[in-house]
Amino acid sequence: MPIALQAYTTPANTTRIFDSAAPVGPAVFTTPSNPQIEGNDAYLWSPVTTSGQVVTFQSTFTFGAPALALALPVSVYYAFAGNENVSVTGTLQVLNLLGIVVLTVPLFTDNNDANPNNVEIASADTLVAASLLGGSITITIDATVTAPVTLPYTPPNTGRYLGEIIVQTVV
Repeated sequence: MPIALQAYTTPANTTRIFDSAAPVGPAVFTTPSNPQIEGNDAYLWSPVTTSGQVVTFQSTFTFGAPALALALPVSVYYAFAGNENVSVTGTLQVLNLLGIVVLTVPLFTDNNDANPNNVEIASADTLVAASLLGGSITITIDATVTAPVTLPYTPPNTGRYLGEIIVQTVV
Protein backbone atom coordinates (compact mmCIF):
# COMPACT_ATOMS: atom_id res chain seq x y z
CA MET A 1 0.00 0.00 0.00
CA PRO A 2 1.31 3.50 -0.76
CA ILE A 3 2.25 5.85 2.07
CA ALA A 4 -0.44 8.46 2.79
CA LEU A 5 1.44 10.11 5.66
CA GLN A 6 4.91 9.95 7.20
CA ALA A 7 5.80 12.42 9.97
CA TYR A 8 7.73 12.85 13.21
CA THR A 9 6.67 14.43 16.48
CA THR A 10 7.64 18.13 16.51
CA PRO A 11 6.64 21.20 18.54
CA ALA A 12 4.32 22.08 15.63
CA ASN A 13 2.18 18.91 15.97
CA THR A 14 2.74 18.00 19.64
CA THR A 15 1.59 19.69 22.85
CA ARG A 16 2.00 18.82 26.52
CA ILE A 17 -1.50 18.14 27.89
CA PHE A 18 -0.14 17.16 31.33
CA ASP A 19 3.16 18.04 32.99
CA SER A 20 4.01 17.31 36.63
CA ALA A 21 6.63 20.10 36.70
CA ALA A 22 5.29 22.92 34.52
CA PRO A 23 2.07 24.40 33.11
CA VAL A 24 0.79 22.62 29.99
CA GLY A 25 1.81 24.04 26.64
CA PRO A 26 3.97 23.33 23.64
CA ALA A 27 6.61 20.64 23.63
CA VAL A 28 10.20 21.78 23.09
CA PHE A 29 13.20 20.12 21.49
CA THR A 30 15.74 18.69 23.91
CA THR A 31 19.29 17.46 23.44
CA PRO A 32 19.56 15.07 20.46
CA SER A 33 19.89 11.52 21.69
CA ASN A 34 19.86 7.84 20.84
CA PRO A 35 18.15 5.68 19.90
CA GLN A 36 17.41 7.33 16.58
CA ILE A 37 14.29 6.57 14.59
CA GLU A 38 15.22 6.33 10.90
CA GLY A 39 18.12 8.73 11.50
CA ASN A 40 16.05 11.25 13.48
CA ASP A 41 17.27 12.17 16.97
CA ALA A 42 15.13 15.31 17.52
CA TYR A 43 13.58 14.39 20.88
CA LEU A 44 10.91 16.49 22.63
CA TRP A 45 10.39 17.34 26.29
CA SER A 46 9.04 19.97 28.64
CA PRO A 47 10.84 23.31 29.06
CA VAL A 48 11.25 22.29 32.75
CA THR A 49 13.18 19.16 33.75
CA THR A 50 12.87 17.38 37.11
CA SER A 51 13.68 13.95 38.44
CA GLY A 52 10.81 11.50 37.93
CA GLN A 53 8.79 14.05 35.93
CA VAL A 54 5.66 12.80 34.16
CA VAL A 55 4.60 14.44 30.88
CA THR A 56 1.71 13.51 28.59
CA PHE A 57 2.16 14.58 24.99
CA GLN A 58 -0.63 14.76 22.41
CA SER A 59 0.43 14.62 18.77
CA THR A 60 -2.02 15.20 15.93
CA PHE A 61 -1.37 14.01 12.37
CA THR A 62 -3.85 14.81 9.58
CA PHE A 63 -4.13 13.78 5.94
CA GLY A 64 -6.82 14.21 3.30
CA ALA A 65 -9.59 11.66 2.98
CA PRO A 66 -10.64 10.58 -0.50
CA ALA A 67 -14.16 10.98 -1.82
CA LEU A 68 -15.52 7.48 -1.32
CA ALA A 69 -18.47 5.47 -0.23
CA LEU A 70 -16.61 2.19 0.28
CA ALA A 71 -14.40 0.69 2.93
CA LEU A 72 -10.90 2.20 3.00
CA PRO A 73 -8.16 -0.04 4.43
CA VAL A 74 -5.70 1.89 6.59
CA SER A 75 -2.50 0.61 8.21
CA VAL A 76 -0.87 2.72 10.92
CA TYR A 77 2.65 2.20 12.25
CA TYR A 78 3.96 4.29 15.14
CA ALA A 79 7.60 3.98 16.18
CA PHE A 80 8.48 5.65 19.48
CA ALA A 81 11.27 5.95 22.00
CA GLY A 82 11.74 7.79 25.27
CA ASN A 83 13.60 8.09 28.52
CA GLU A 84 12.41 6.19 30.57
CA ASN A 85 8.88 4.73 30.52
CA VAL A 86 6.60 5.54 27.57
CA SER A 87 2.97 4.45 27.12
CA VAL A 88 1.09 5.39 23.93
CA THR A 89 -2.46 5.17 22.63
CA GLY A 90 -3.58 5.94 19.11
CA THR A 91 -7.01 7.00 17.84
CA LEU A 92 -8.20 7.61 14.28
CA GLN A 93 -10.98 10.10 13.53
CA VAL A 94 -12.68 10.79 10.21
CA LEU A 95 -13.89 14.36 9.73
CA ASN A 96 -16.25 15.54 7.02
CA LEU A 97 -15.75 18.72 4.99
CA LEU A 98 -17.34 20.77 7.79
CA GLY A 99 -14.80 19.43 10.30
CA ILE A 100 -17.39 17.32 12.12
CA VAL A 101 -16.18 13.96 13.43
CA VAL A 102 -18.18 11.21 11.71
CA LEU A 103 -16.18 8.19 12.90
CA THR A 104 -13.77 7.42 15.77
CA VAL A 105 -11.68 4.24 15.81
CA PRO A 106 -9.31 3.25 18.65
CA LEU A 107 -6.09 1.98 17.04
CA PHE A 108 -3.57 0.72 19.59
CA THR A 109 -2.10 0.88 23.07
CA ASP A 110 1.56 0.04 23.64
CA ASN A 111 4.58 0.80 25.86
CA ASN A 112 8.36 0.54 25.70
CA ASP A 113 8.66 -1.61 28.85
CA ALA A 114 10.70 1.19 30.49
CA ASN A 115 13.64 0.53 28.20
CA PRO A 116 15.17 3.89 27.19
CA ASN A 117 17.44 2.18 24.66
CA ASN A 118 14.86 0.62 22.36
CA VAL A 119 12.47 1.80 19.69
CA GLU A 120 9.02 0.26 20.14
CA ILE A 121 6.58 -0.08 17.23
CA ALA A 122 2.82 -0.01 17.70
CA SER A 123 0.63 -0.85 14.73
CA ALA A 124 -2.97 -1.28 13.71
CA ASP A 125 -4.99 -2.11 10.62
CA THR A 126 -8.53 -0.89 10.21
CA LEU A 127 -11.23 -0.46 7.62
CA VAL A 128 -12.68 3.03 7.53
CA ALA A 129 -16.21 2.32 6.36
CA ALA A 130 -17.77 5.74 6.10
CA SER A 131 -19.36 7.61 3.25
CA LEU A 132 -17.07 10.57 2.64
CA LEU A 133 -17.11 13.45 0.25
CA GLY A 134 -13.57 14.47 1.01
CA GLY A 135 -12.73 15.78 4.45
CA SER A 136 -9.78 14.50 6.44
CA ILE A 137 -8.49 11.71 8.63
CA THR A 138 -6.81 12.67 11.89
CA ILE A 139 -4.71 10.33 14.00
CA THR A 140 -4.10 11.41 17.57
CA ILE A 141 -1.32 9.86 19.62
CA ASP A 142 -1.29 10.36 23.40
CA ALA A 143 2.05 9.44 24.99
CA THR A 144 2.71 9.51 28.73
CA VAL A 145 6.42 9.60 29.52
CA THR A 146 7.98 9.21 32.97
CA ALA A 147 11.54 10.52 33.26
CA PRO A 148 14.08 8.61 35.35
CA VAL A 149 14.28 9.30 39.08
CA THR A 150 17.78 10.71 39.54
CA LEU A 151 17.63 12.58 42.85
CA PRO A 152 19.78 13.24 44.82
CA TYR A 153 22.18 13.31 41.85
CA THR A 154 22.55 16.37 39.65
CA PRO A 155 21.88 17.23 36.96
CA PRO A 156 18.59 15.37 36.60
CA ASN A 157 18.49 12.80 33.82
CA THR A 158 16.35 14.58 31.24
CA GLY A 159 13.22 12.90 30.00
CA ARG A 160 12.77 12.70 26.25
CA TYR A 161 10.25 11.47 23.69
CA LEU A 162 10.28 10.93 19.92
CA GLY A 163 7.72 9.35 17.62
CA GLU A 164 7.30 8.65 13.92
CA ILE A 165 4.03 7.76 12.23
CA ILE A 166 3.62 6.03 8.89
CA VAL A 167 0.12 5.60 7.47
CA GLN A 168 -0.55 3.45 4.43
CA THR A 169 -3.76 3.18 2.45
CA VAL A 170 -4.79 1.95 -0.99
CA VAL A 171 -6.03 5.31 -2.22
